[in-house]
Amino acid sequence: MADTDNMDKFKELPEEKQAAILTAALKSFAKHGYRKASMNDIAMAAHISKALLFHYFGTKKDLYAYLIEHCKRVILGGIDFDRIFAVDDFFERLRLGTELKIARLKKYPYVFQFAVSALSETDEEVKNEKNRLMWENDKNFLNALQPKHTAQFKKGVDISLVVRIISLVADGYAATAMSDENLDFDGLFDELNRIYDFFKKHLYKEGEEA
Repeated sequence: MADTDNMDKFKELPEEKQAAILTAALKSFAKHGYRKASMNDIAMAAHISKALLFHYFGTKKDLYAYLIEHCKRVILGGIDFDRIFAVDDFFERLRLGTELKIARLKKYPYVFQFAVSALSETDEEVKNEKNRLMWENDKNFLNALQPKHTAQFKKGVDISLVVRIISLVADGYAATAMSDENLDFDGLFDELNRIYDFFKKHLYKEGEEA
């Protein structure tokens, strides 16, 4: 685990220097995956020595774990959850959450690229790290639901399974979007809206899908 004092020294760097290091790391892991990403290449891209990069973060795994937490802070930090949780319709709540999240990702595209890469990462050394990124948002969403939010569903529908399926499908569309250099966020949002409409039509009680 990275030394806390050294991590504090990283956080004391000027914001533009921190951003340069984090962007270099996000880009490298997103492009090459955990195993093939090079600490030397990251250091060169950030214009610091490799020794200093290790000094700040301890190990490659610690750097990767830090990026996971950084992504969560960036993606969730600018989202108005009170606004989302004020929406009673389940799928409209999902739709609004997606819209706000994509707005954040448009602002921080390298975070998006890293997050998608992390969700498809297969290296055993960091599989627990990617699971933290994948599950926490779903869990928070489900914990905020009340009976009035799920009353429209047909009897027997497993809401947690619905959220899980949608998350997996969204990850797949996100991975496809990442393969495009232009990162078509609007296209991604349109596809997810169609998915929400499909589930809403087929899972809501008769007459409650509108």
